[in-house]
Amino acid sequence: MRSWRRPVCSCRFPPRFSHLKKIKISAAVQTIQLGAFWGCTGLTAFEADRNNQYYSSDNGILYNKDKTVLIQCPAQKSGSLQIPDTVTKITTKAFDRCIYLTEAVIPDSVATLDPAAFCNCTGLTYMIIPGSLNKISDSLFANCTGLTGVSIPDSVKSVGSFAFYGCTGIKSFTLPESVVWIGSCTFSGCTGLTETTIPQSVKKMSVCTDMDGELYSNAFSGCTQLKNVIFRGSTIGYGHNFERCTNLESVTFSDSVDTVTDIVTSCSHLKSVTIHNSVSSIAKDAFKGCASLTDLYFHGTESEWKELSVDSDGNALISGLNNTTIHYIYSGNAPQIISQPADTSATVGRNVSFSVAAEGNGLSYQWY
Repeated sequence: MRSWRRPVCSCRFPPRFSHLKKIKISAAVQTIQLGAFWGCTGLTAFEADRNNQYYSSDNGILYNKDKTVLIQCPAQKSGSLQIPDTVTKITTKAFDRCIYLTEAVIPDSVATLDPAAFCNCTGLTYMIIPGSLNKISDSLFANCTGLTGVSIPDSVKSVGSFAFYGCTGIKSFTLPESVVWIGSCTFSGCTGLTETTIPQSVKKMSVCTDMDGELYSNAFSGCTQLKNVIFRGSTIGYGHNFERCTNLESVTFSDSVDTVTDIVTSCSHLKSVTIHNSVSSIAKDAFKGCASLTDLYFHGTESEWKELSVDSDGNALISGLNNTTIHYIYSGNAPQIISQPADTSATVGRNVSFSVAAEGNGLSYQWY
């Protein structure tokens, strides 16, 4: 039995505060605890007394006194928002449930985006992460269902757990080559995602432990429209990364990958896998439950594949490949065209026939 971690922003708050429209911060207030206004979904503005020594407000948004920390945006804030360039930090859930916010411009002055800062902002469509940030925090954009894209700079080294959880509007995602770490359930539930590329820089996908002590990541679990995945990282986490990815058809491990773990286990619609001879080990259950896997393309020789897949006694080291055809692609059998049409002219409206003689594997021929 697996126990799931919840995204930071998934908790529910007492509905009795939802009717509040405006909150005034008097001059006497010295401390406001984190989360004091979470769940106040009807808020239109904060108003801090000018004589308050610790807090200020601008355009209805609550800040610390010198406006270096953005504490809370009222949930009813709508349209486009330019965050002041005095801000260096945006606190946890500062924009939680700002469903009418369509754009938030984050200045380069911001060095810290706390977890879940923009979670549940269903009206946001595109976000640009400034180069001043080196990480995407946990649950940062969780459940931002209207989000179709995010621009992530090369300064970002890690993407936190649940960072894009439930972002159903994202169709394609490519992380920059600077990212070395991806958290658990980072893209889980992104049901609109059809393709993604894991960059070569990625060294680890964070793992959790279930109640049976089994390691799992679930980075892309529940991405039901995901069809194509390219791995460029050298080592890719543990199992269940693509659990419930019911339409995953093609997975490519590029020539920078050295270890294939059981990340695509039980992907029942997986049809094609590409692996290079840079791989030094493949987990026994790497393809377990991949009932539709018909073709595995190995960029190497047959003897190199046998070293990976068969022990000294001839026993299979990898399960789930009984009905899979292994295709060998290497320099010795690279496709070469022996002959092709000398005359490449044609008349519009007339049929054209020609023949091409070639040897080797993996040839495709197009005539324009």
